Amino acid sequence: KGLPQEVKDALPRVFRELLTVDENGTATRQRARKEQVAKDEASRLLMERLIEKRLLVTSSNEELVEVAHEALFRSWPELAKWIAEAQEDLILLRQVRAAAVEWWNKPDRSQYNYLLWPDERLKLVYEMQKRLEPNWEDYEQEFIRLEVERLWDEIENPDTAHRRRSWIGERLDTLGDPRPGVGLVKDLLPLRAEEGGASRFNSLRNGEMRLWGDKPEHKDLPDIVWVRVDGGSIQIEEQSFKVQSFYIAKYPVTYGQFESFVEAEDGFKNARWWKGLSADEGHKSQPDEQNFKFYNHPRENVSWYDAIAFCRWLNARLGFAELPADLTIQSLDNFKGIRLPAEWEWQWAATGGDPNYQYPWGTEWEGRVVNTSESGLGRTTAVGVYPQGSAKCGALDLSGNVLEWCLNEYEKPEMIGLSSAKYRVLRGGSWNFDQGLARASSRYYRLDPNFRNYDFGFRLVVRPPSL
Repeated sequence: KGLPQEVKDALPRVFRELLTVDENGTATRQRARKEQVAKDEASRLLMERLIEKRLLVTSSNEELVEVAHEALFRSWPELAKWIAEAQEDLILLRQVRAAAVEWWNKPDRSQYNYLLWPDERLKLVYEMQKRLEPNWEDYEQEFIRLEVERLWDEIENPDTAHRRRSWIGERLDTLGDPRPGVGLVKDLLPLRAEEGGASRFNSLRNGEMRLWGDKPEHKDLPDIVWVRVDGGSIQIEEQSFKVQSFYIAKYPVTYGQFESFVEAEDGFKNARWWKGLSADEGHKSQPDEQNFKFYNHPRENVSWYDAIAFCRWLNARLGFAELPADLTIQSLDNFKGIRLPAEWEWQWAATGGDPNYQYPWGTEWEGRVVNTSESGLGRTTAVGVYPQGSAKCGALDLSGNVLEWCLNEYEKPEMIGLSSAKYRVLRGGSWNFDQGLARASSRYYRLDPNFRNYDFGFRLVVRPPSL
């Protein structure tokens, strides 16, 4: 009695540290350090009043405090009411702390990561945390880190094995992959800060950019992260090509992103996107099935025509320039929309303009940084799970995973018109081919633009008006 209301309101903050509740709903007292209990002025004043009234007692050195008798949990109406209302949260808090102690006390914790809770269970912990605001020890904070954070630590470790990377990618897909550039704009709902280092996934890195996503009408569109590639000149098939500066997508188009095109009312079956293309009629009616159905994996089994139709649809949805059928090498530099990369642009991005670079990461083969047949996986992986294989510009998966369609013809690279049915080019190698085809300069055969295959994908480029 006689205490200000703000001090009375500190009751939950004081007693959350001074009791535990078991699965039967029985409250038991526990000791806590004074500084744990008195985290703010109101809590300190309430604690001192309760000590004065001998409802709380201190240790001989007065560093610890505990409830004098557990009868208080029943005899104090306000406290009993709070315990009843917070019972489920208090039970969960006890379980988390017990599990954290068990994990932390293992001699080699890295061998006991199966004791860590998955994100589905941690979600309940974060909801409880908002209500109880418990004081976590450092090891408890480590225990409740987001699973996606822990998994990404493994991805960034160059010693992580291929099969583990593959499993992590599939697990991220199950959790809802939070990385920018992987899903749709509507997937980018901010993760709560109290759920761990969420900004690590929500934030773009230096040199990365978005061109859309800030309007409600963008929510069902692919979220594409772009990285800048400065221009130069390059030689392909004894021809020299000038490369204007442009932006390339950090990842190949994913299954989830392509599905937004397939499922849109104005999407895949809209004749507008196929105008002037020599695609078979049956080809236009529906896409082929994805073989590896994970939304964060690259979309495969796509033809060159499928990729062009996707670009046209996305340009229209964003109000960008329409990709014309009569595109020429002279008009390419002035086109300010989304399209496939010309072969010289793709290779320039992959090598960073360094003629000594055989692969995006450097001059020598590094089998652990790429998903080719040497990995033994026999399938695609989630995009971006080999960050050690990054190109200088920051684009990932330019070697391995899926072959990527380029804009131009195979026999005459300077020909980039869309109406021609001439053979087109794929670049970058795939999970199905060895390191030879993964070289930045390797050109994959002469292929009919109607052809779809389980390791054919594509990536986007754009030259925004500011360039």
